[in-house]
Amino acid sequence: MRLNIGLVFSQYYSDAISDNVKRRLEQKLRDGEWIGQAPTGYSNSTKSNGNKWVDIDPFKAAMVVKLYKEYATGNTSLRSLSILCRDEFGIKSSISSIEKILKNPFYYGQMKVKDVLYPHKYETLISKSLFDQANAVRNGYKISQHRWAGLPFAFRGLIKCADCGCRVTFEIKKGKYIYGHCTQYKGRHNAQYVSEDALSSEISNVFKKIQIPEEAFVTVSEALKASHEDNKNQKETRIATLNIEILKYQSRLEKIYEDYLDEVIPKSLYEKKSVEYKTKQQALVDRRENIELIENDNYGSLLHLLGLARDLPKLFLNGNNEEKRSIINLVLSNLRLDGKQLRWELKKPYDTMVFCNENSTWQGYVECSAISAQSQK
Repeated sequence: MRLNIGLVFSQYYSDAISDNVKRRLEQKLRDGEWIGQAPTGYSNSTKSNGNKWVDIDPFKAAMVVKLYKEYATGNTSLRSLSILCRDEFGIKSSISSIEKILKNPFYYGQMKVKDVLYPHKYETLISKSLFDQANAVRNGYKISQHRWAGLPFAFRGLIKCADCGCRVTFEIKKGKYIYGHCTQYKGRHNAQYVSEDALSSEISNVFKKIQIPEEAFVTVSEALKASHEDNKNQKETRIATLNIEILKYQSRLEKIYEDYLDEVIPKSLYEKKSVEYKTKQQALVDRRENIELIENDNYGSLLHLLGLARDLPKLFLNGNNEEKRSIINLVLSNLRLDGKQLRWELKKPYDTMVFCNENSTWQGYVECSAISAQSQK
């Protein structure tokens, strides 16, 4: 009997300790305190008062920001980001670790524990909008199973049969000619053989329709630069105003924390106001970073797209097979072989570029882009 009673009390004591630990950890999360190893880009530290803290690791933080910005463009794979980490930062990062970084909301101000989000009190690395943009790109990828012959064909895995939906496979004939045809995996039909050269010629003609003339490129680039310069002063004023508001909420957070420590206000009120102030402060931080991202990224992205539109035919003609595949994936989607006819859809904004070329409205394209950027501020 005594043994059984001892076991019962031991179990009760163990459960009580476990519950207390869980409640303490839960409270720390509600207070915006991280309870584990700091994510990549941060480091665990201890303040002079003995409290645990999470500081930014400047070098790795720069890498994290670079990863998000590159991936959010939609033009970079996880494998390419792994190479970027190695070449630019000297850090070996697996694809899975990079994917983990791109899924972590900690970088914009939220801690995710058991699928529950808690706002934290540490400095953020990116805006919520940049996180959402990268998340949208990641969710847009669909993984399908392929079986490759291992030969580096330019159109390998990019084209489906318009008739049955099977992949178009490529093979070498007479030792030097490359032809593509439907695998007819779902059943034999009147599949046509099409030479790789013919497909390349069709793709080249598409890229020529996108190409911006050099004179238009210079004119549009200068107009874009002038528009960007006009907005800089307005941007700086808006950012200065937001910084004042952000500091105001930071002061309020520090004040209520001191009031809580001095027992001027109860814990429940401290927690309520702390969440309220952090939420409002984070919204202001996001607005400030959105101004930077929208204006700077819009300007840089447009210049990049214009340069690509000018050089696209040359890049495709002179590129190796992998470079050609990257260009095709960047510009075209839903490639289908209908008999011997290749069909496709232009991705945005390249469909607009074709329209600009056909109607000689490149200046209007940039003006519309600038208006669109202004409307998002």
